[in-house]
Amino acid sequence: MKSLRNKRYNRNSTGFRKLHETICAAACSGVLCMSFLQPVQAAPSVSDNAYSDTIVNSSEGDVLTADGHVVNTTQAAAQKAEPIQSNELSGWPEGPAITAKSAVLLDAGTGTILYAKNIHDKMYPASTTKMLTCLLAAENLDLKDTITFSESAIAAVPADGSNIGMSVGETITVEEALYGLMVGSANECANALAEKTAGSIDAFVDMMNEKAAELGCSDSHFVNTNGLYDDNHYTSAYDLGMIGKAFFDNKVCLQIGNCASYHFQATSTQPDDFTLTNKHELITGQVPYTGIIGGKTGYTSQAHENLVTGCERGDMKLICVVMREDDPAQFEDTATLFDYGYENFSLQSVEQGDGLPASDGISFLTEGKDLLGSGTPALTPADGGVVILPSSAELSDLTSDCKNNIITYYFGGTDGAVVGTTTLVPASLSGQTDTSVAGEMLQSGNSEKAGNPLKKMLSHYIVFGQNDTTYINVSSVLLTMIGVSLVLTLFIHFSAAMHDARERARQRRRRARRAHVQRNDYYENHRYDHGDQYYDNRYDQSYDDYDDYR
Repeated sequence: MKSLRNKRYNRNSTGFRKLHETICAAACSGVLCMSFLQPVQAAPSVSDNAYSDTIVNSSEGDVLTADGHVVNTTQAAAQKAEPIQSNELSGWPEGPAITAKSAVLLDAGTGTILYAKNIHDKMYPASTTKMLTCLLAAENLDLKDTITFSESAIAAVPADGSNIGMSVGETITVEEALYGLMVGSANECANALAEKTAGSIDAFVDMMNEKAAELGCSDSHFVNTNGLYDDNHYTSAYDLGMIGKAFFDNKVCLQIGNCASYHFQATSTQPDDFTLTNKHELITGQVPYTGIIGGKTGYTSQAHENLVTGCERGDMKLICVVMREDDPAQFEDTATLFDYGYENFSLQSVEQGDGLPASDGISFLTEGKDLLGSGTPALTPADGGVVILPSSAELSDLTSDCKNNIITYYFGGTDGAVVGTTTLVPASLSGQTDTSVAGEMLQSGNSEKAGNPLKKMLSHYIVFGQNDTTYINVSSVLLTMIGVSLVLTLFIHFSAAMHDARERARQRRRRARRAHVQRNDYYENHRYDHGDQYYDNRYDQSYDDYDDYR
């Protein structure tokens, strides 16, 4: 008979859980008996003060949960009373009060933040970090490739850290390691995947920070692959939402991140048969909720309970992040926020002409027989202009602007909530979800990508597409031509006027010169007739005579 391996006795092992339950039951019985013989004393607990894990005497409000976690009800009440920033937006549905210190609910399709509570506060993520680890590994590794656990991958995991008991030299597939990472929250799998992807844990951590920045995370800094506590390892609810958005867009991550349990079969390089069970109760169904598509738990004494969850109903895919609260509130609050999202918001399509703004460039291009540009639009929103709105709102409540062929829609003015963005593409591509195709077609016309000043100027009038397709902004061209014509006409009239003025001045100067010469001639002729004295006396008169003569 195959002998049992001590390494499998961890918190993910069924045998270990039964043993743990038995020991706990015996311990509780012993404590109960001793309570009749000794005075009651406060039990030690984990302080909830400033992320500290210092062991202190139990304080007022501390409650011991069934799984051994200490819940400070006083702290929970204080966090529940903290303001919800999304409720400050006029006309926005009022969000529920929850015990999480920080939380965000966002629509994955539009990126719209539906619920916001301290979303940029820096928090310890614990094992929710592994979503980013999983994403990078899924993007860079072949699932069928194998991973051999190195000494560094094992040694970096503390003895009490979450693991599935892999030993140095054992080999599993990348796919199995990913299931170990997401279902079993295995820290050694995180390290092994990192080494397989980047060559070393440190190099992989650099990739994590680069990827986070690429996804728009500005509140994060990662120093390890698994979320084990470190003062310099932190993120925010908003950043986890951005990571979650990319995670749920990846097919491999979507499959692995929604697995309730996973069975490891024995192989020649991994000789044990065992099953992992996910601790995410919305995934396992312990907390029933329709539409769950995956997520990740995370707990350390410093971070408390963190939870990232995705849910999809109809055409709405929502991502919920709750941080720093105590079990089981993270599951209850997540379900509450999903209810808030699906009950108060809906997706709407913005058709051409319904809120489509005039833009700074080619956004109002048209094609057709009308010289003035009326007719079929040459450019239209790539996805129909999808926005998410409060159920009671209308499209007329929106404002919008357009820059670089991207329309941004706002609820509550341009300082309010961004409820959707869309890229303008040729009308022939309307309805395509892959806007990268559209971007390629219009890359020459995008002023941001036009490094040449001449191209930048022409991009306002002409868009060069693929397949020898050219879109011309007839209206802009016509208006520009009219403007240039007016300028040229004014210039010609001004030049003619200046020429006439100069010609009249030259004529006056010529007449003056002729008059001067004739006067001199008149003087010389009459001087010899009358003498100098006569001329001296008649000088003025001679000119008068000359003027009369002339």
